[in-house]
Amino acid sequence: MSKKQRTTSIDEIERRLKQDRKLLSVITDTLERNDQLTMGMESIFFSIDGRLERLKNKKMPMFEETERLEQLKLNTDRTLAKLDLVISHYHVIRTTNWIICQGPTGRLKKYLDSLDQIKRAAEYFEEVIPEGPELKPLRLTLNKAKQQLQSEFHRLLLRCSNPTTPIDVLNLIGPDEVLGIQRDDVGIPSPVLQELVSISTWCLEDHSSFDYLLEDIEEDSPLASKWKGGKRLKTCSLGRDTWASPHKKRAASWLGNKLKTRSLDRPPTLGPLPCRKEDSELLELPDIIEEEIPLTASSRLKTRSLDRTDSPKTFKAPLPGSPFVRKTVSWMSNKMKTRSLERHPGMEPLLQPPFNIFAVYSQARSCCLERSLKVFKDHLRKRSTSSASLHSLSSSSGPTSPSSSSSSSSSSTFSSVRDSLTRISKRLGKEGWCEIDVDSYSQCITAFGLLANVEFSALAKIFPQIHRKRTFDPLVQKALAVLIEDGEYIIFAVRHAVNAYHDYSALLTVLRALHALKAAQPSVNKVLEYTSCKTKDKLPYLIKSMGTFALKVLDRYPGSIMEEWSKKREMPEGGTVHELTSNVILFLSQLALLKTTAELFASRESGSETRHCETPDDDIKYLRPFISEVLEQVFLCLKNMATMYEDPSLRAIFLFNSYNYIHNSVSKAQLRGVWEDGAEQPQAVWEQRMEEQKQTYLLSWLKVSEYLIDDGMPPLQPGSKLNEKERHLIKGKFKSFNDGIEELLETQREWAIPDPDQREALSKAQVFLVGQAYRAFLERYKQVKFTKHPQKYYKYYPKEVEEMIQKFFDTLI
Repeated sequence: MSKKQRTTSIDEIERRLKQDRKLLSVITDTLERNDQLTMGMESIFFSIDGRLERLKNKKMPMFEETERLEQLKLNTDRTLAKLDLVISHYHVIRTTNWIICQGPTGRLKKYLDSLDQIKRAAEYFEEVIPEGPELKPLRLTLNKAKQQLQSEFHRLLLRCSNPTTPIDVLNLIGPDEVLGIQRDDVGIPSPVLQELVSISTWCLEDHSSFDYLLEDIEEDSPLASKWKGGKRLKTCSLGRDTWASPHKKRAASWLGNKLKTRSLDRPPTLGPLPCRKEDSELLELPDIIEEEIPLTASSRLKTRSLDRTDSPKTFKAPLPGSPFVRKTVSWMSNKMKTRSLERHPGMEPLLQPPFNIFAVYSQARSCCLERSLKVFKDHLRKRSTSSASLHSLSSSSGPTSPSSSSSSSSSSTFSSVRDSLTRISKRLGKEGWCEIDVDSYSQCITAFGLLANVEFSALAKIFPQIHRKRTFDPLVQKALAVLIEDGEYIIFAVRHAVNAYHDYSALLTVLRALHALKAAQPSVNKVLEYTSCKTKDKLPYLIKSMGTFALKVLDRYPGSIMEEWSKKREMPEGGTVHELTSNVILFLSQLALLKTTAELFASRESGSETRHCETPDDDIKYLRPFISEVLEQVFLCLKNMATMYEDPSLRAIFLFNSYNYIHNSVSKAQLRGVWEDGAEQPQAVWEQRMEEQKQTYLLSWLKVSEYLIDDGMPPLQPGSKLNEKERHLIKGKFKSFNDGIEELLETQREWAIPDPDQREALSKAQVFLVGQAYRAFLERYKQVKFTKHPQKYYKYYPKEVEEMIQKFFDTLI
């Protein structure tokens, strides 16, 4: 590096050093000024802090005083609110009097608010001043208001007490039932239901509304113990205050004075009155009327009180021993014994029975449900095309009093059923059971289930779940009793028809009713879920009774067939099917159509009360032993019946027709399964019996066909001459054949074979047996001259004989 360059570098360094020194001096000056400013700020801050401390010391007492005043204000406000509430308790009767006087009708919400105010006031005075005079008027007002609320509850129930119209019930049973739709036009209207819900909610929250708690019954008094024991008190309190009845007189002292003197106007010269037995007995009575009991106007007229002011019409004292005094004493004695003297208007009301909102509701709706069911049943009876429909025991025994409790009516139902049925049996004839319309009974069962479901839906909105059972159980008792009575009547009417007239076809009515009950049992059981076990068991007990009765009748039926024929020995003249046989087959066919019959036999076989048959094959499986037994009884009966015919041929025709009718009937759809599934042997037996009777009948034609046999006749050639004996023999054969077939035609003219197939088959057999033989007989003797008048013996051509045979059994068809 050159010298010049080194000089330039040094100058540059010095220049930069000078600049750095200047910058350092500036920074130093700035730091000094900052230190001064910092010291100034610190002094200012210390000054402000001191001032704030002094200000705080001045303001803190004021702040604390403000907080104290605010708390005092809050306490004052609370005290004033409590005071206002207490003052309102003192004036609650005056403020709510106009609402209480007007009643809850049309203003239920305001009325319930007023009741809450009165109730809170009464609770306040019970807690604070239980012995004060304010509590008693509040209780009286509250009791009066509760009575009005209970009356409103009654009135609302009466508003919707009209029975459901039959049209609404039919609409309820219609398509809506399948869809599960709840109709709004059935049951309690929605506005009334809302008010009932409000009243019931208030009553359930206010437990004292279930009974009248009189304020003047002391806890230690015997009257209070009777009240707590649940007894209905018919007397009034023995310790009433005198302020509530200023116009009362002491009956005991008044009566004692009257008994002692018998008159205040008696002259002293008459001397003392003799003591009578009635007076001594009355004075010895216990002081049971020590309370102040006034006498009513009627009683004053009866006793002719002698303490009235003298007037020209004042009644003077009766003479000693007069009957008037004895009658008065006896009357007063009876009044004292019964404690039922009329009360003065100024006295408190007598103790009333408890108000049970559940019983009131269930009784009102129970009557409505019962009337709805009866009206619907009457509608079905009028609409029915038969002369009479479903009978009603309740209508025959008189209307049920609505004031009677549901429990007593249900308990006396079954005890009075037998008496009612006994009276009805006197009016039942042979066809009395025919008046029973099972379809109407089935509709009534369905209607009961639907109407009861509607009632339960309304009840579920009014009362909570814990109270539903106690309310719904008595509600359905009357309507359920109607169904039970109708079912009992069906059993009774059918039993009467079976026992008195041996009409076993009436049993079909019980089986149809049993089928209707079993079909409706699931829905009815679902409705009766909130009832007692006794109520739930009524319908199953009726079903069990019907099933037991039906099985007993069915067990008796096979043995009754012979007994029935022994009473009716009239036989059909043409050998057709006897009415008894057709009735038996018709009865069996109808039994097979009813699924209930097979279920009865299945339940007895399995040992269980209920057994369901899933397929028709199961039905006929359980019916097969019964039907076979009945058919065997019919077979034995037919054999006895046939002995009534003197002609063996007619006997055979009768049995053939009967066996054929049974065979064809069992082969039909209703009884088809009796001879199936390995049961071919019974069918073959009946077919064999038919063939035997057919052959027996054909034997009657032997006396005709035997004349066509050439017994003892030598072979004849056409044109050969016959001796007299041979001509006479041939003439006899022709004449005997003609007379025989005419006799058969005349004899069997009234006979009939209703089955066209069997009639045709039997005609073919006769044609084959007689027609062919007659044709051969004519061919044999046609060229033989055995008479000069052949038209006399050739009376019928073979075709005419065949046509004649085909006309047999065709007259009555």
